[in-house]
Amino acid sequence: MTNKSFTKRHSGFLRLWHWLNALIISGLLMTIVVRNNFFNTPENSTIILSKLKESKIPVPETIAKDIAKSIREPFWEWHYYLGFILTGLILVRFFLYLFRFDKSTNLFSIVFSIPFNTIKQKGLHYRSIRRIYAVFYFFISIMMVTGLMLYFKKILGLDKSMAATMKEIHEYTMWGILLFIGCHLAGVLREELFSKNKGIVSDMIHGGEKENGNSPGQ
Repeated sequence: MTNKSFTKRHSGFLRLWHWLNALIISGLLMTIVVRNNFFNTPENSTIILSKLKESKIPVPETIAKDIAKSIREPFWEWHYYLGFILTGLILVRFFLYLFRFDKSTNLFSIVFSIPFNTIKQKGLHYRSIRRIYAVFYFFISIMMVTGLMLYFKKILGLDKSMAATMKEIHEYTMWGILLFIGCHLAGVLREELFSKNKGIVSDMIHGGEKENGNSPGQ
């Protein structure tokens, strides 16, 4: 088995996938921030109701809420589109891992069955990073499934109670993703500033250096 590390040469596909994934997740988080702060239905419906009353155009509160929702809906469509793209990216990643014939780079082997010589060379840090990525994929999978269930809730026949449960799980899982992003960024900064593996960010842009003539990494 080739000696794998976090500073190996990265394939163009992996780098493209990484940055697309980062861009899409950032976009999804941005839609949530904007929705909760600028397209918040209760707050906007209150503003609409107040302005209409000032203009002596009384309307029921339910109508004001419907107007606020209709203003938010076109913007919220972007969350769905980005969610579908993220689902596609993750499925491609899973497909490539699970169906590779080289068992040494199989997803489960990488996460749970790291060869002893690799553990000895890379230590607990290397193994811990693998576990963290496994948790990330677990959380992102839950977000994918719950998000799709919410989008297709009418087709799936979900009642309000089940849909509310899926929404709650979807939202709570987001905090796990945010925790991973924080750990990921902190780890990158640590590698760049305090370790011998400087240039890890640039490696994920231009590919890094080949290790001892080995082929590019996965």
